[in-house]
Amino acid sequence: MEKTKILTSRPTTLVLIVDDKCEKEYRGIVNSVLDGTEWGYIIPILNKSCHKAVTVSYNIKKFPTLLAFDMYSRLVSRIEDKAMFNKDFFTKAISFAASNRNEVGI
Repeated sequence: MEKTKILTSRPTTLVLIVDDKCEKEYRGIVNSVLDGTEWGYIIPILNKSCHKAVTVSYNIKKFPTLLAFDMYSRLVSRIEDKAMFNKDFFTKAISFAASNRNEVGI
């Protein structure tokens, strides 16, 4: 019998919520990480002014905020510490989410 891996608490999708003041900066950082990869679908960048339902639903008050969801679209992590949001952080976070997606076959 083959074992099935179920990773219910590991992030497979990241969503970065930004405001007008920080959108350009963080879009640039994330795009520099994604350049040359096929991982763009892993981390959409949403501006709060265009996605008010998301900011209200998740009670987002600080920008940028990174939401991490598992394969069942359940929130597994939330990071609001913009001091962490640099190229190295996004490289690791996106790679981790991509690895988790591969493990569960999505």
